Amino acid sequence: MPVRTPRVDLSSLIRHAVLAFLVIYPTTAGASCECGFVINDTQDYYTHLIHNNFSTYSPTKPLSTNPKFTHDWAIQKWGLPVMNWATPLPILNRPENVYLENGQLTLRQEGYSKESVLSAHNVSVASIASRASNILHGSFRADMIMENASGGSVAGFFWYRDDKNEIDIEILTREFKPDSMLVHYTTHPALDDRGWLIDNATEIIALKGHRPAEHFQLHRFDWTKEELRFYQNSKVVHTNNLRIPKDEGSVYLNLWADGGMWSGSPSTTDVYLRVKHLSIYHNTSASENGTDTAFSKRCQRAGGLSTETVCYDVYINSGLQVPSSKTCMYYSALAGNKRNMRNDIRVPSSTELLINTSLSIEEEGFRGVRSDNLICQLARPGQAGLGSFVPSNDSLPNQAMSLLCLFDIDDINMPGLYISPRDDASDIYDASAGLYPRKPPYFVI
Repeated sequence: MPVRTPRVDLSSLIRHAVLAFLVIYPTTAGASCECGFVINDTQDYYTHLIHNNFSTYSPTKPLSTNPKFTHDWAIQKWGLPVMNWATPLPILNRPENVYLENGQLTLRQEGYSKESVLSAHNVSVASIASRASNILHGSFRADMIMENASGGSVAGFFWYRDDKNEIDIEILTREFKPDSMLVHYTTHPALDDRGWLIDNATEIIALKGHRPAEHFQLHRFDWTKEELRFYQNSKVVHTNNLRIPKDEGSVYLNLWADGGMWSGSPSTTDVYLRVKHLSIYHNTSASENGTDTAFSKRCQRAGGLSTETVCYDVYINSGLQVPSSKTCMYYSALAGNKRNMRNDIRVPSSTELLINTSLSIEEEGFRGVRSDNLICQLARPGQAGLGSFVPSNDSLPNQAMSLLCLFDIDDINMPGLYISPRDDASDIYDASAGLYPRKPPYFVI
């Protein structure tokens, strides 16, 4: 009788290895996340993260052209005609209904009047979808609020592959009450072949408190191989271990109404879905089965599993870490002496800073790349920055200070680079502005 080789669950092996390591060597707020993320309250481990803190976005840069947003999300621009009596109004997702306002992602459903009904106008709604379509298991969070409704509107935050593979959180404005708001948690399919409700596929749970609909609430669902968990403000309110999706898919956030029984008649006033944060800690179909070579190489280049390469979600949520797949670690040179390194700092790839003409940028295979300005921060060893200045115009105090000069890896678009001071630089601000990559993928000089 032949011996059957047991199937190895690589994702479980990796997860247990990570957790065993962190029990011995707890991760620090300084970790750079190249080797993944651990969820503090569940100890689940994930390899990837989509993280958007909209308060850090430039208020003058449209979301549609902001790479911090477009790298992760696609603004939807499709419509649906009237399908049947159950969906009596056509809808149209308009890009103009997705924008940044007051440091918050805003999705808008435009007011729909009686005249709009008579003229059969589309209900103008909004939707965004994750660029990643290979999301498989994760912890999905949105800190959000619905505002200004005078009628029907539905906010949805969900993972989706097809109509038989969907995990939903939905909120309906028609169900708002002064002391509670209902939240619908659904795992699709919610109906069986006969059209009957499947037991435990949908759970409706009130979020209670003083006018909860008037405050931001943290909505979350966790999807593992074993179960689904739904949260209200970090508290588990519903679990489900039936019909758990097993395939990859995408994440969506939308705001809509079609005049049907579910949404109700569209609001006559503009409705706003405002979001402070979106965080999707997740695996991919590749990282689940151990074939995500990009992740494996990134983790290996960073030195492998360590307290410097694995992050807890609590550090990211609190702002102590700024995660990015392109986040780099740099040392700053002190007073022009590149052998005397101080202030180990982490530089998010979104930092928009340029390089001074008194410095040259060199990279293997590239020559003569140069920019006009450099914005830096002064910092005493062990302290935060004391203020920004332009080195070409300002002088530094004659004391032990570090010059922290940051730049955007994406803007420069080089796989590995370093900045070196000019040999003839005489002033301290010219001589001390060298930054040297600490470790791969950005090579050490």
